[in-house]
Amino acid sequence: MKDKSTFFATLIILVALFFWINILTIKYLTFGYFDWDLTICSNTLWNLSHGSTQLSLLGLKNFLGNHVNIIAFLLVPIYKLIPHPLILIYLQTLTLLLSSLVIYFIAKRELSVNLGLIITMLYLFYPALWYGLLYEFHFFSLSALFLSIMFLYFYKEDFVKFIIFASLALLCREDISLLVFGLGICAVFTRRSFKWKITPLLMGMIWGYLSVFLIGPHFNTNKVYRYSFLLKNYGEDIPKVIKNVLLNPFIILKSIFVSKINMKFIIELFAPVAFMPFFSLRLIIVIPLLFLHLISSNNFQHTIYRHYTLPLIPFIFIAAIYSLKHFIRQKANGLHNAQVVSILMFAFL
Repeated sequence: MKDKSTFFATLIILVALFFWINILTIKYLTFGYFDWDLTICSNTLWNLSHGSTQLSLLGLKNFLGNHVNIIAFLLVPIYKLIPHPLILIYLQTLTLLLSSLVIYFIAKRELSVNLGLIITMLYLFYPALWYGLLYEFHFFSLSALFLSIMFLYFYKEDFVKFIIFASLALLCREDISLLVFGLGICAVFTRRSFKWKITPLLMGMIWGYLSVFLIGPHFNTNKVYRYSFLLKNYGEDIPKVIKNVLLNPFIILKSIFVSKINMKFIIELFAPVAFMPFFSLRLIIVIPLLFLHLISSNNFQHTIYRHYTLPLIPFIFIAAIYSLKHFIRQKANGLHNAQVVSILMFAFL
């Protein structure tokens, strides 16, 4: 049964992949990519495959002055072999859908085979995933797969593989450091051994510092982190933002939660999984990056209709899995397994 269920889960994902490849190819051929993110990433990889780090479209001598997407160097052989923007769309689609297979393995081990299949289906129909797939290509989006596998090895306590996939995730963009750091905080609260606490905490902090304060500013024209202006409501620069957040947490939290757009954003993220992640400590993992989205002056970071939520999705489902496990184990309020799943699917619909 287990082998058949894994085959069935893989088959579902392959069908989804076929569906999305067709949809996104049609979108590309009918000029449906209206924004410039796909163009920027294609321009970056074209230049890298021809020996240049220049980002022509933004007038930067080095693309790392925009975002610290070091993962781009690892994609050069693929783009050199198939130098076409569609290969980036296909790669992003593949990685995002494969992350659902990782979620299936976690759900199968923590819950059951049948619940694992149901959660995989819910993952593939998750609204934020659909909008992310329909939007442009971003190196940032590739991190979802690496983060999923990172957690799988965190769960299995395979330290070397954990380090490898955490590192790959960090290479995707500077703000992924917040998710790795969040995993470290989660490890503290879930009473993991010392190395499982300190390693993600240090990796997140060190890479966050290097990418935001050293690498990004070094390659940017004006020698500052390019996107610090998005936090201008809370300070003139990143250090002042951090200071204000630490010294005035209640004022900042109040400004977050009185915002209608933020409340709508939270509902869009968590209603499809019946708000179940709120009952799991694993939700701690997403809090640092989600907090950044909530205080950003970029309205697109307060919505599921772009790419910003894609790295959060695996952890939202992981938190939902552990909440569901708790409900089933405790038989909370007398609910049986089928009833719990029914509630989850009803909320999704």
